[in-house]
Amino acid sequence: MLCHVINQTVAECKPPPDVPNGNYSLYDDGRTVQYTCARGYSLAGDSVRSCDVAGQGWSGNQPSCGE
Repeated sequence: MLCHVINQTVAECKPPPDVPNGNYSLYDDGRTVQYTCARGYSLAGDSVRSCDVAGQGWSGNQPSCGE
């Protein structure tokens, strides 16, 4: 059996987008973010998003915080 090891460099992520009336917490891995809304606002969209391997984008749909 022949095995190949692939070395893949993971790029640093661009900062996650801000959400008006909300904020985010970056997980320790630096590649996963969780969004929450200010009191009185409800989150629509994905509350947890992950950075792609190239460091260029975030998974899922951009959340928003509405009244």
